[in-house]
Amino acid sequence: ELLQAMIDVSAKGFHYNKLLNTDIIESLVNAVNEQNSEPDLTDRELQLLRLSCTDKSYKEIADLMFLSPRTIESFKERLYEKLNVKTRQGLVLYAIKHKLIDVNT
Repeated sequence: ELLQAMIDVSAKGFHYNKLLNTDIIESLVNAVNEQNSEPDLTDRELQLLRLSCTDKSYKEIADLMFLSPRTIESFKERLYEKLNVKTRQGLVLYAIKHKLIDVNT
């Protein structure tokens, strides 16, 4: 295989290795699948996400969810991390894009 690789590179400028290419393609497919997979959200995280898409303050959301503002802050930080967003507006855009909220109601 090494000798053939040297001959190919010398003659054509490259060497095709089916086994190596298969591994590369598998790695790329796995990377794309990981990027396209939806993060698992708990029921509470989903509830917080939906309530965050309203005009309620986080204090009001804490009251509605019967949680402390500090707990809401922890949930919010975890949600931002899971969804790879940085702001409340990012949460709203994520929810719209992934059809987690209905903007027509």
